[in-house]
Amino acid sequence: MSRGWLDRLLAWGLWAFVLCVALPAELPRVLREAHEATDFTAYTQGGRYMLEGRSPYRLPSSAGWHYLYPPFFGLLLAPLAGLSERVQASLALLCNLALLLAMVSLCRRLAETCRGDGETALPWWLLAAGYLAFWPFCRVLLNWGQVGLLLTCLTLLGYRLARHGRSSGAVVGGGLALAMSSAIKVTPLLAALAVLAMRGREGDPLGGRRRRLLAAGLAGGLALFIVVLPALRLGWRANLALLAEFRDYVVLGDEQVCHWPASPWTEGNLSLVNSLRVYCHGPQSAPAVWDRRTATYRRSSTPFAQDPPEFARWAKVAWWVAALLGAAAILRLARRTESADHLAALALAQHLGLLLAPVSWVHAYVSVFVMVLFVPLRLLRTGRPVLAALMATTAWVTVAIGEAWLSMIAFAGLGLAVWFALACLLALSETLTHRLESGLARVWWRATGVCYGPVR
Repeated sequence: MSRGWLDRLLAWGLWAFVLCVALPAELPRVLREAHEATDFTAYTQGGRYMLEGRSPYRLPSSAGWHYLYPPFFGLLLAPLAGLSERVQASLALLCNLALLLAMVSLCRRLAETCRGDGETALPWWLLAAGYLAFWPFCRVLLNWGQVGLLLTCLTLLGYRLARHGRSSGAVVGGGLALAMSSAIKVTPLLAALAVLAMRGREGDPLGGRRRRLLAAGLAGGLALFIVVLPALRLGWRANLALLAEFRDYVVLGDEQVCHWPASPWTEGNLSLVNSLRVYCHGPQSAPAVWDRRTATYRRSSTPFAQDPPEFARWAKVAWWVAALLGAAAILRLARRTESADHLAALALAQHLGLLLAPVSWVHAYVSVFVMVLFVPLRLLRTGRPVLAALMATTAWVTVAIGEAWLSMIAFAGLGLAVWFALACLLALSETLTHRLESGLARVWWRATGVCYGPVR
C-alpha cells in the first residue's frame, strides 16, 4: 500500500460514518423532538417576525429560543418558516451532514497547498486527532441544528479563493464568502481580517492586486449582506432599527440575560470569561424558564448572580492578555509567506473570535477541527514532528477528559484556551519551539530508541 493509505481510509470512513451511523442515529431523534430541540426554527421564525414588523430579538420561536444574529441570516431563511418543525429540523440535519463532509474536504485540499515533496498532505494521526477533538462539539451542533459548520465552510472557502484563486473574480468571491460568514455571525470577522493581513506569495500572478481585490470583496460583501439586502426587503429604517436592537440585546447589554431562555452564564457558554467564571464559581442557573403550556417565560427560583468585583477585574485582564497574545501570533504568522503559516493563522483567528466573544456556545466550537489540523501541521512542516504530535494529542485528550470525566462543558473551554495560548507562544518564539522540540525528542529517544529531530 502507498504511504497515505490510512489517510484515505479515514476519509472514506468519515463518509461511511455519516451515511451509516450519524444519519440513522440522529434523524429519528430530530423527528421526535423537533418542537423543543432545534435552533433552526429560531432562524426561520425570526426572519418571519422581521417581515411582519416585529422584533426577533424580543419574541421567542415556538421552541422558546430567540434569534441572536444580524437580520441577514433570518431573512435568508424566512421562506422556510411555513414548513413544519419536523421538516425544518430534518433539513437542518441533512445540510449540516453535507457541510461536515465539505469542511473535511476543504481542509484536505488546503493541506495540499503546503505539502513538500514526498510528504503526506494530512497524516492519518493528525486527521484522527481532528475527528476526536471536534466530534463532541459536532454532535451537539447536529442535535440543535446550528450554523457552526456553515460558518467554518464559508471561512475556509473564502480563504481558498482569496489566497489561491487565479483570477480577479475568484479573489473577490473569496472576500464575499468571508463577508457572508461575518454577516451571519460577527466572530468570523477576525478570521477575515487575518486573511486580509496575509503576505502575498512569491510569483503570485496577481501580485499586489490580490489584497486590494480581497479588501474590495470583503468591504462590498459586508455592506451588501448587512445593509443593502436587508434594507431592500425591510426598508432602510426598519433594518437600522433591527441592527440597533441586535447591538443592544446581543452584543452589548445585560438585557440579553432577561430575554434568553438559557442564561449566557451557564456551563454551555465556552467563551474565555465564562469558562473562568464556571471554573471559579460554578455555572449559573437560567434567570427565566420557557413554559410551553402558557407560551410565556416564568422566573427561575434561583436569582441571577453578579460577578464579584475582583473576578471582573481579573477576567478583564485575562481577556486582554488573550486578545493581545492571539493578535500578535496571528500577525506574525500572517506576515510570513508559507501556506502552513497562513493556515495556522486562520485557525488561531477563528478560535480567538470564539474566546473573546461574550457568548460562544458549545456547538460553535466545531472550528476546533481546523485548529487541531493546521496548528500541528505548521509544526510538522517546519521540522517539529514530536511537538506536532504532542499538540495534536493534547487537544483531543483535553476534549475527551472534559466530556467523559468532568462534563466536557465545564472543562474543555478553559483547556482549549490554555492550548491556544501555548500555540500562540510557539508561533511567537522560535527559541521556545526549538527547545521544547529538542527536549521532547530527547525524552522520546531515551524511551524508545527512535530518533526524531535534534537530540543532542
